[in-house]
Amino acid sequence: MQVYALPPSPPCMLVYATVYQLGYEDDVTFIPVDFKAGDHKKPEFLALNPLGQIPTLKDGDFGLGEGAAI
Repeated sequence: MQVYALPPSPPCMLVYATVYQLGYEDDVTFIPVDFKAGDHKKPEFLALNPLGQIPTLKDGDFGLGEGAAI
């Protein structure tokens, strides 16, 4: 699984904390999103999460863009 995240974001920090607390750090790759560069508005990212929000989880072809659901 991959999680696209911006580290200082509170919703992203909750995902980080949950992953590490549950011991899944070896199963999840965190990919930083650079808002200043507009990474969240690029077509590749919008294909995962049409709203362009973070965090976004990608597992195979499945994308989930809601921090609370992740």
